[in-house]
Amino acid sequence: MRQPVVTPLEALQPMEAQSKKRAGRFTRVISALAIVLGMVAMVIPAVNTFRSAHGQMASMSADASLQTLGLAMLGVMVFFIGVLMCSSSWMPWLLKGIGALVSHIGPASTVASANIQKNPKRVASTGAALLIGVTLVSCLGTGAASAKETMSDALDARYSVDVQVSGSKLGSADVKKVKAVQGVASASLIPTTTATLGEGDERTDMSLYEVSATQMTQTMRLTSQQQLTHGDLLVPQSFATKDYGLAKGSQVKLSTGNAEDGSKTADSHDAREFTVVAASFRGVASQNSIYGIVAPGTFTASGVSGSTYEIWVKSDGTQAAGTLVDNIKQALSGAEGVSVGGSIAVRAQWEQIVNVLLMILVALLAVAVVIALIGVANTLSLSVIERLRESATLRAIGMTRTQLRSSLAMEALLISGCSVIVGLVLGTAFGWLGSYLVFSQFGSVAFPLNWSMDAGIVVIAVVAALLASVLPARRAVSTPPVAALAEA
Repeated sequence: MRQPVVTPLEALQPMEAQSKKRAGRFTRVISALAIVLGMVAMVIPAVNTFRSAHGQMASMSADASLQTLGLAMLGVMVFFIGVLMCSSSWMPWLLKGIGALVSHIGPASTVASANIQKNPKRVASTGAALLIGVTLVSCLGTGAASAKETMSDALDARYSVDVQVSGSKLGSADVKKVKAVQGVASASLIPTTTATLGEGDERTDMSLYEVSATQMTQTMRLTSQQQLTHGDLLVPQSFATKDYGLAKGSQVKLSTGNAEDGSKTADSHDAREFTVVAASFRGVASQNSIYGIVAPGTFTASGVSGSTYEIWVKSDGTQAAGTLVDNIKQALSGAEGVSVGGSIAVRAQWEQIVNVLLMILVALLAVAVVIALIGVANTLSLSVIERLRESATLRAIGMTRTQLRSSLAMEALLISGCSVIVGLVLGTAFGWLGSYLVFSQFGSVAFPLNWSMDAGIVVIAVVAALLASVLPARRAVSTPPVAALAEA
């Protein structure tokens, strides 16, 4: 019996292009269920974190926070799997809408918009590779931007001094070197010593700093001007409680100075009484858990000998945190045992960590682009083979080679554009969720839109799409119309 003849064009036609059927009901149900369950698993941790942060429920322990974060991550994965499973349903719909907009540009765009609808399953599979990469990169980038902004605000709320330079033998000459560093608004030499608060078993080491009113104005970020008088002990509002033994307005005894053997004791000098004043500064980087500020001359009056010095620096905001810290260290490279603390120093450490994550992000983006480039090129190549007769007919009725190349490039751009748009939206949302769960304990969480990163992703996706269309377009325009019609 003679077998029916099947042409190569018919053999290459995918089943969904012949039957025009949508994804099976089972797949749609499973994907919808995954999306719903994923959303529930993401919403519950967010609600619990919000309630804990606003005092509506008990503060979560470290283990509870990890469990909450783990549940949210599981929800993100389940939700994203559901989105990928039903991509053959929503992606053609989205492509149709975008194609309707670009079809008015010209004949090439009209042809591309029509052709992109012929193989929805293949297009969805191709776009999924880029969607995964863009979502991952956007999530990490948004999380990194949120970490920088949130921690910057948290550090500003914790510290009143931008940079604190400590060393064994700092002096006025070192202050001049620091003032000459670009980005430094002002710098002052601050005497410091360790005092003992309390007596007996209740003794606690406390850092004391001699700071004049002028120095406070020049080097500290204050919410209001603070008048400093002898006998006052200025502590942050958070310390002015009975829990620290520093209740506001109370009289406390501090023993300053060193005993003959060099150890700090409550009896090394006659303890002096100070009146506790709640200061308008937020905090400083100190080697002890509690600290305070006293008026100039207090150490001399208390007989303190061998006090050390710190250089307090205020930034003018023109230099990045890491750059300013490095420049200060370089300026004081000749000093012994120099270390840099304060809000900007801590911020520089955070920026270094985030920058490492961004380097990983760039590597992931490169992998995603390569995968997408191969996938889009394969899809367009199959499309060219399947539409050989159609392309020949278009060439025969007057479509130029440039217009045919443009139509294939537009197809690649539509596939990439759809994946990038959805990936950026999902990645940003996932990044915001993760940032809120991780950083809500530090205070108000920032939800930034990383426009520079998003623009970079779009540019890279566009370039990748255009490169992916080069070889398929070359094959399409190199075949003569007569030969193409005869082969088909």
